[in-house]
Amino acid sequence: MKAHKTSKLIAVVVGLCLVPALAFAQETTDEDVVSQITQSIRWGGVVTSLFVIAGVWIALRFFNNFIENLGDQFTARRMLFQRIGTVVQFFVYIVTIATVVALSIRFDTRVLALIGGTAAVAVGFAVRDLVASFIAGVTI
Repeated sequence: MKAHKTSKLIAVVVGLCLVPALAFAQETTDEDVVSQITQSIRWGGVVTSLFVIAGVWIALRFFNNFIENLGDQFTARRMLFQRIGTVVQFFVYIVTIATVVALSIRFDTRVLALIGGTAAVAVGFAVRDLVASFIAGVTI
């Protein structure tokens, strides 16, 4: 189940990176669009990314087994270990996705500006709700 969510997340990130390239190519033919997309992919980086993904997958399997064994030894702290393991896995997934995207795709400065602006708006909306909840809790 986690692998399915991870593969969906990777597909979304790669799709978001390629959509701006397609938006800039509105006045070109299909061959030009395909050519532009293939030029924006670093094929050597794709191969390296496969090794990175395999290494992270193996490392996370060892990490999960370690957390499980640690939870079996210290049953009173099992939930704490599982939560710490979940947070570590989340950060490892985020760093891995960022690494794979950076290795596999050549970014144009316009694309980076577009992605950065979109991310800033998303973080702004998330922080707005968080701050509103915090202020509501303080006033109560």
